[in-house]
Amino acid sequence: LIRIPKEHLPATICNVLVKPGDKIEKTQALLRYEYVKKSKIVPETNEQIPVQIDTPFIEELKSPTEGEIQQILVREGDILDTVDKAVIGVKEPCAHSIQIRGLCALCGNDM
Repeated sequence: LIRIPKEHLPATICNVLVKPGDKIEKTQALLRYEYVKKSKIVPETNEQIPVQIDTPFIEELKSPTEGEIQQILVREGDILDTVDKAVIGVKEPCAHSIQIRGLCALCGNDM
Protein backbone atom coordinates (compact mmCIF):
# COMPACT_ATOMS: atom_id res chain seq x y z
CA LEU A 1 0.00 0.00 0.00
CA ILE A 2 1.29 3.43 -0.95
CA ARG A 3 0.57 6.56 1.08
CA ILE A 4 1.08 10.30 0.65
CA PRO A 5 3.93 11.56 2.88
CA LYS A 6 2.77 12.82 6.28
CA GLU A 7 4.42 16.23 5.79
CA HIS A 8 2.18 16.84 2.73
CA LEU A 9 -1.11 16.31 4.57
CA PRO A 10 -3.79 17.48 4.20
CA ALA A 11 -3.68 16.85 0.44
CA THR A 12 -6.24 17.00 -2.36
CA ILE A 13 -6.10 14.39 -5.13
CA CYS A 14 -5.83 16.15 -8.52
CA ASN A 15 -5.30 13.34 -11.07
CA VAL A 16 -5.01 9.56 -10.86
CA LEU A 17 -2.56 8.52 -13.59
CA VAL A 18 -2.93 4.72 -13.39
CA LYS A 19 -5.74 2.16 -13.27
CA PRO A 20 -6.10 -1.33 -11.78
CA GLY A 21 -4.18 -3.90 -13.79
CA ASP A 22 -1.53 -1.44 -15.04
CA LYS A 23 2.08 -2.65 -14.83
CA ILE A 24 4.23 0.02 -13.21
CA GLU A 25 7.95 0.69 -12.89
CA LYS A 26 9.81 1.95 -9.83
CA THR A 27 9.60 5.79 -9.61
CA GLN A 28 6.68 5.94 -12.07
CA ALA A 29 4.18 8.72 -11.29
CA LEU A 30 0.94 7.25 -9.93
CA LEU A 31 -1.08 10.36 -9.13
CA ARG A 32 -0.84 14.11 -8.62
CA TYR A 33 -1.96 15.86 -5.46
CA GLU A 34 -2.01 19.38 -4.10
CA TYR A 35 -0.93 20.43 -0.64
CA VAL A 36 -0.36 23.75 1.09
CA LYS A 37 2.92 24.73 2.68
CA LYS A 38 2.65 27.37 5.38
CA SER A 39 5.50 29.83 5.67
CA LYS A 40 5.91 32.68 8.08
CA ILE A 41 7.33 35.98 6.90
CA VAL A 42 9.09 37.83 9.69
CA PRO A 43 9.01 41.60 9.26
CA GLU A 44 12.13 43.71 9.14
CA THR A 45 11.01 45.90 12.04
CA ASN A 46 9.43 45.06 15.38
CA GLU A 47 6.49 47.34 14.59
CA GLN A 48 5.08 45.02 11.91
CA ILE A 49 3.17 41.82 12.64
CA PRO A 50 4.53 38.51 11.22
CA VAL A 51 2.49 37.24 8.27
CA GLN A 52 1.70 33.61 7.49
CA ILE A 53 1.48 32.77 3.80
CA ASP A 54 -0.07 29.59 2.40
CA THR A 55 1.67 28.43 -0.79
CA PRO A 56 -0.01 25.65 -2.81
CA PHE A 57 2.19 22.96 -4.40
CA ILE A 58 1.35 20.20 -6.89
CA GLU A 59 3.34 17.01 -6.29
CA GLU A 60 3.50 13.62 -8.05
CA LEU A 61 3.30 10.49 -5.93
CA LYS A 62 5.88 8.09 -7.38
CA SER A 63 5.93 4.36 -6.94
CA PRO A 64 8.55 3.04 -4.51
CA THR A 65 8.50 -0.33 -6.32
CA GLU A 66 7.64 -2.06 -9.56
CA GLY A 67 4.58 -4.23 -9.82
CA GLU A 68 0.94 -4.23 -10.84
CA ILE A 69 -1.76 -1.83 -9.64
CA GLN A 70 -4.26 -3.84 -7.60
CA GLN A 71 -6.52 -1.09 -6.31
CA ILE A 72 -7.06 2.65 -6.40
CA LEU A 73 -8.33 3.77 -2.99
CA VAL A 74 -8.97 7.46 -3.81
CA ARG A 75 -10.77 9.55 -6.43
CA GLU A 76 -10.01 12.92 -7.94
CA GLY A 77 -11.13 15.62 -5.51
CA ASP A 78 -10.70 13.49 -2.38
CA ILE A 79 -9.06 15.30 0.54
CA LEU A 80 -6.74 13.19 2.68
CA ASP A 81 -5.91 14.40 6.16
CA THR A 82 -4.66 11.28 7.89
CA VAL A 83 -1.48 9.26 7.37
CA ASP A 84 -3.46 6.02 7.91
CA LYS A 85 -5.17 6.36 4.52
CA ALA A 86 -3.46 4.42 1.72
CA VAL A 87 -4.08 5.70 -1.80
CA ILE A 88 -2.93 2.85 -4.08
CA GLY A 89 -2.37 -0.87 -3.62
CA VAL A 90 0.45 -2.50 -5.61
CA LYS A 91 1.22 -6.20 -6.01
CA GLU A 92 4.98 -6.69 -6.21
CA PRO A 93 6.27 -9.54 -8.41
CA CYS A 94 8.87 -10.39 -5.72
CA ALA A 95 8.87 -9.63 -1.99
CA HIS A 96 12.69 -9.28 -2.03
CA SER A 97 12.80 -11.15 1.28
CA ILE A 98 16.43 -12.27 0.86
CA GLN A 99 18.96 -9.56 0.08
CA ILE A 100 22.72 -9.79 -0.26
CA ARG A 101 24.85 -6.65 -0.64
CA GLY A 102 21.92 -4.59 -1.89
CA LEU A 103 20.64 -7.15 -4.40
CA CYS A 104 17.60 -9.40 -4.11
CA ALA A 105 18.80 -13.01 -3.99
CA LEU A 106 15.52 -14.22 -5.50
CA CYS A 107 15.03 -11.96 -8.55
CA GLY A 108 18.37 -10.11 -8.81
CA ASN A 109 16.91 -6.60 -8.58
CA ASP A 110 19.08 -3.81 -7.19
CA MET A 111 17.45 -2.74 -3.92
